[in-house]
Amino acid sequence: MRKVFIISWFAQISCSCYSIIMHQEHQYLNLLKEVLEKGTENIDRGTGAKSWSVFGRQTRYDLSKDFPLLTTKKVYWKGVLHELYWFLSGQTNIKYLVDNNIHIWDDYPYKIYAKKDDMPQLTKEEFIANIKENGEFAKQHGELPRIYGEMWRKWPTKRGDTIDQLQWVINELKEDPFARNAIVSSWNPEYLYTMASFKDAMVYKYSGF
Repeated sequence: MRKVFIISWFAQISCSCYSIIMHQEHQYLNLLKEVLEKGTENIDRGTGAKSWSVFGRQTRYDLSKDFPLLTTKKVYWKGVLHELYWFLSGQTNIKYLVDNNIHIWDDYPYKIYAKKDDMPQLTKEEFIANIKENGEFAKQHGELPRIYGEMWRKWPTKRGDTIDQLQWVINELKEDPFARNAIVSSWNPEYLYTMASFKDAMVYKYSGF
């Protein structure tokens, strides 16, 4: 069944000029409304799950004013923080997440483990317990291939070394806040068939203003 969201619209009226100041979240809510009314139906070929989408929309948020955390739905804030730290620090093993009771990425390494014929068959719960309690087991079976942290901080090159894209961006922006090459990419076609999951956030760009 297609879900329908009922959205209440709020506006803050400025007493000085009586102009309407819309909360930044209304960009997101307006986009949801457009998706519901005009979106194209998609069916995931792997799971069969349905979704609706529109192409090429953009929203902008001024981080100097506030942080764009949604207020119209419950957000798993603890998971957001730990996952982002996990990415930015270049980690690729789920043990850090499991140790902090974050289970967003549990399925991927477990599926890889379950396909191995020479390993004891464990339930997902047993597998995660081993990741948490056994450092050697986690080191061997908790890795996620070609995940965000690796692509951002340890992009592999044909020379055999790695590129820290995030440090590159920091260095470039220190030299020139308007540098056009302050870009971080997560998408490497060479690893299309070996990455743990296809990237949603493929590329992002920094710029001073």
